[in-house]
Amino acid sequence: TQSTWGASRRILLFKMSIKLGVCFAAFYASVAMVCATGIRGVSKEMQPKYVPQNGIFTCLDGSVKLPFSAVNDDYCDCRDGSDEPGTSACANGHFFCENHGYLSKTIFSSRVNDGICDCCDGSDEYLGRTSCANDCFEMGAELRKAAEERAKVYQEGLSKRAAFAAQGHEAVQRWNAELENLKVKLEEKKKVTQELQVIKSAAEEKERLEREQKEAERKAKEEEEEKLKADTVATPTPPHEVIEEVPADVKTEQQPPEEAGDKPVISEYAKWSETPVDKASHDEDESTDEPGHDQHHEELGAPVEKSAVEQEAESARAAYSKAAGEESEVESQIQKLEKNLALDLGEDKEYYPLVGQCFSVRQDKYTYELCPFEGVTQKEGGSSTSLGKWNAWQEDRRKMSYTGGQSCWQGPARSCAVSIECGADNVVKKVEEPSRCVYSMIFETPAACHPELVEVVSPKSTNDTPSLRFVVNPLSTLSISSSSSSS
Repeated sequence: TQSTWGASRRILLFKMSIKLGVCFAAFYASVAMVCATGIRGVSKEMQPKYVPQNGIFTCLDGSVKLPFSAVNDDYCDCRDGSDEPGTSACANGHFFCENHGYLSKTIFSSRVNDGICDCCDGSDEYLGRTSCANDCFEMGAELRKAAEERAKVYQEGLSKRAAFAAQGHEAVQRWNAELENLKVKLEEKKKVTQELQVIKSAAEEKERLEREQKEAERKAKEEEEEKLKADTVATPTPPHEVIEEVPADVKTEQQPPEEAGDKPVISEYAKWSETPVDKASHDEDESTDEPGHDQHHEELGAPVEKSAVEQEAESARAAYSKAAGEESEVESQIQKLEKNLALDLGEDKEYYPLVGQCFSVRQDKYTYELCPFEGVTQKEGGSSTSLGKWNAWQEDRRKMSYTGGQSCWQGPARSCAVSIECGADNVVKKVEEPSRCVYSMIFETPAACHPELVEVVSPKSTNDTPSLRFVVNPLSTLSISSSSSSS
């Protein structure tokens, strides 16, 4: 009996070892299959999350750990539906359509094997209940054409960007050289200005002393004239009068009858004192003696000759004013150069050609103008509204920020975010106002074209491996390829 029991035990152990071997073989085969083909309904980016860890799968929300064999077993174990990406078992699950040759997309797992072709490659109907043709390559033809056209624009932009960068480096070198020369020139101008200021001050001091002396002399003369007038009373001596007696009974021609004796006799002195010519002459003589006589002639336009001291002071002021103006002009040039050198023109100085330039677009009734590194304005007729002044780069030079524009009525100051995209030319493409007083703008420029943005290989047939990779912008990638779908 012992020998029989031992034999039976050996047979049992042998059978168990065979079963374990089969299980391990199946496990490793499943792992190898996952590594080779991937889990159905899972994107390439998510495949690493579906690699078994010691034969265990953890739901993506971390709620449950399951044997890896529970993945895609048509039974929903995870609350987030992540264990059934390739079946319709979970109502909240998602199935990934690879769609080689067109755009990949994600659909709800409930649409898997429902008899309707949702993926252009037919991968969602793998049980064959309905026949789905793979028409992704045909659907992607127009998209690929547009992408290839866009890629040509990018290539042109890349070429121009290289020229922009060369101009930028040359400009920065020129600015630095000009700045050093202007700094030396400024010191020379300051020295000249200081010397001329000393000369001007001395000349103006002499002018002041001369003016004070002239004023003192004028006042002394006026006082002397006033004193003479007060001391002298000009009273003319009347001439001797000869009056002949006329008999009463004698009538003359000058004495009409009956009225000659009624009129008063006017003396010759009275007639003389009322002579108009003499009175006017007397008034004229008095007027010429007034202290303001010279000033009166000056007001009538008579030229007044300036003294040598006054001419010297005037020349000194003119020379100083000219030198100070030249010094101010050099300072302005230095400030402008320092402002330009402080600008972030890109890692290769590729944004240099935009400095000092403005670009506009007509949209509806408004004209929008972008002056890079300066400001954004909205124009309508003769009025202009500031949408913001240059603030800073954002998102690794993919966006320009303009803030502190004209305030809205009972609202905030206007601002504008300018998205920078690669293009063959400098063009403002679109302007929107997503919220009150906040504007957005799209600006295309060769300066934004980078080599890593474009990688294009034209597809030849439906058997090609992923053949077209076109990056629209650094934040979104459009992959168009043409190959069969995964199992």
